[in-house]
Amino acid sequence: MLAVMALCFLLIKAATCEMQVGSDGIEKANLGSYMLNLACNDAGTECMKCFTVHKFGRPYLYTFQVSKEWDHSANYHFTTTTALQNWDLTFTQGEPNEPFHNCYYLASTYEMEIHSAWDGKLCAHNNFSGVSVPAECGQPVALVSVVNHLADEAMRGQQVLYCMPKGSD
Repeated sequence: MLAVMALCFLLIKAATCEMQVGSDGIEKANLGSYMLNLACNDAGTECMKCFTVHKFGRPYLYTFQVSKEWDHSANYHFTTTTALQNWDLTFTQGEPNEPFHNCYYLASTYEMEIHSAWDGKLCAHNNFSGVSVPAECGQPVALVSVVNHLADEAMRGQQVLYCMPKGSD
């Protein structure tokens, strides 16, 4: 019953995120590279994008959010939501134009939802040299890579270039 309620929550939450995937195939988590434009509030101080990925037989809601603070710092917030557990990672960049590279690694000898060993890694950076930035990207904000590995199955994940839409400040 709890799993059904959690899945309903995921579907409702996904519906409120205006799930407009920027590239076909992102939902399969087949280690592809994608570009997604962020949606921002009128003041341009809060921007976010979310999408659903299906892997290991379950839906996962991914959310990326960046907010500009009064002191010109930027908060970056990544979440992954699924039926019984969540990732919730946040870091603050004092000078948004300064380079950053942050990686988070999680591992479990027995993952409670999928009943197997699991590990995952999320890396985010803002160094775009060597990255093909598509013309549709107004201004690159972060390149985020997520890779998951379940027991002896193939790795799953994706690399997403999050952008400010063209014409935004």
